[in-house]
Amino acid sequence: MLKNVSAEGLSFGDHTIPITQENSHRISAAVAELRKRVEPPRVPVRPSSESGDSADVALLEIRLDYAIASLQELSSLDPQQRVDVADLIGKVRKEAARLGVV
Repeated sequence: MLKNVSAEGLSFGDHTIPITQENSHRISAAVAELRKRVEPPRVPVRPSSESGDSADVALLEIRLDYAIASLQELSSLDPQQRVDVADLIGKVRKEAARLGVV
């Protein structure tokens, strides 16, 4: 999706929407539509009957690979985004530690 953003604005279809406060609704709608086109569908969480089920671990690996790829696509983060990403990574570390990982 980053390829759709430039100094001129957000490219969507045959148009470029300037990134301004007045266009916030148009930008939100365009981003939602672009996400539908480029992001894989979210994998639903399924209840597990056994702890450490190999299918659950495989699903976790797929999800973490996707998260890592998403981070690699980012070119930079503003200060608030850094805090938000750090909080998310902290949650992952906490849950991993709960399972004896890390």
